[in-house]
Amino acid sequence: MSNRYRTLCTLPGNLYIDDAPVIILAGVLLADDKIGKILVQLKFTNIQNKRIKALTVAVLPGDVQGQPLGQVLSHQYLDFSAARGENFGDNTPIVLPDVTTRTFSVAVTKVVFEDNSVWEHPSTEWTSIFGAPNIRDYFQDAQLQQQYLITYGSGARFIYRQERDLWHCVCGAVNHQSENHCYRCHVARADIAVINMERLKEDCAERMEEEARVAAERQHLAQERKAAGKRAAIVGIAILFFLIVAGNLLNDYANDRAEKNRTYNEAQELFDNKSYDEAEEKFASLGDFKDSQDKRKEAKKLYDKAVEKENQADYKTAENLLAEGNSARAYDAFVALGDYKDSKARSEEAKLQNQLETFSESQSEFGGKRLQYTLMDTEQIKSVITSRQWIVPLSYKEAYTMITFAGDGTGTTDKGDSYAWKVDDHGFHYQYVRKNKGVQFSETKRTQFRKINDSVYVVYDVENEDNNQVFIDASSKWGKRFIKAYKLYVDND
Repeated sequence: MSNRYRTLCTLPGNLYIDDAPVIILAGVLLADDKIGKILVQLKFTNIQNKRIKALTVAVLPGDVQGQPLGQVLSHQYLDFSAARGENFGDNTPIVLPDVTTRTFSVAVTKVVFEDNSVWEHPSTEWTSIFGAPNIRDYFQDAQLQQQYLITYGSGARFIYRQERDLWHCVCGAVNHQSENHCYRCHVARADIAVINMERLKEDCAERMEEEARVAAERQHLAQERKAAGKRAAIVGIAILFFLIVAGNLLNDYANDRAEKNRTYNEAQELFDNKSYDEAEEKFASLGDFKDSQDKRKEAKKLYDKAVEKENQADYKTAENLLAEGNSARAYDAFVALGDYKDSKARSEEAKLQNQLETFSESQSEFGGKRLQYTLMDTEQIKSVITSRQWIVPLSYKEAYTMITFAGDGTGTTDKGDSYAWKVDDHGFHYQYVRKNKGVQFSETKRTQFRKINDSVYVVYDVENEDNNQVFIDASSKWGKRFIKAYKLYVDND
């Protein structure tokens, strides 16, 4: 029901920092609905005389409110050669790791030239430059635009502008303050820097006066030639006038009927080809012609039915993706369904599932939402913690550990580690003991136990909100999907 790519965010155009060898012409954040990935696509232009063979950018992903998501990502463009004035980069997408990215910022940190010299800059504060004004915007009068082209040349489509450490030529090229001639059209900067508006208007008025005189002479000659022919044609015109009027009335009626029949046949063909939305529009335009209104209603009914069938199929696909451990693709699939059924709620479910599966990258987000989750009291903790087997996510390399707690608060993992819990009135203390070659390592933390839902709980370190753990009921749908996702990761690695 949609194209493969959706635009999520667009950067301001023409981003630049003083002394930079490039300008970031454009940047866009895209969702690739086919592979379930978030992409950044950037376009650069070289404004130095030396060819560029490599470029490094820093990309900072953000959430829907513009808040940073994770660390700054570094990406290198390689294996190209861009001369001055040449654009590059827009055919090389950057894949972002977090599918919830909805905003981003970017900066060029390093440029390598073909002579192996290097430009580097640590700043991320790239801001837009205005560029040269187009003469269509600068001159409201079309005649002044024409006179400007006559004065400065047919390629002069812009107005000279000095901006920061650059100047923009009338041909549109970007030059540096140290350059006295445009690198592209070679015009002298001094000859275009100031427009003599009074002289331009005077030259324009003289040109228009001469053009009007020549046009008047041509019109006078044409009128003289026509006068002789008109006298001979007057009698014939009078005779034909009546016949033409009568014929036009008949032709208008016949043409109207023919046009409506043609539109009706086109609408019927669209209907037969199951293009019901286009057929409905054409039948509606015909008003009461034949049975067009009945056809319109039938086309609308069939179109609504087809849309519902397609939505059902897409919804089922999204559910299957989530159940099979493809939470990132399931999230995008539910989002694409918009308000259909409970797709919004299911997209949030898929998002949480993905955060559980990538817990090592999502710890800070769980920490930021701490107060949104229900704080458990002493009796609730004891009841919950000893009633089930738990999945505790680690990282993708270690995947997860399985732990079961006894009634006294002690627990053992499938990796041979030991846990002990001592509950107090404020939550509980958590003590962890790891046995490794006869040596014991222990760490005691003061924590809080909070409920996300009946199957997922978060344990927060009171002293460090970003240092937390997630406990997932292994027998729940959340636990089963987590294990499937890990198996997919191992199979594809």
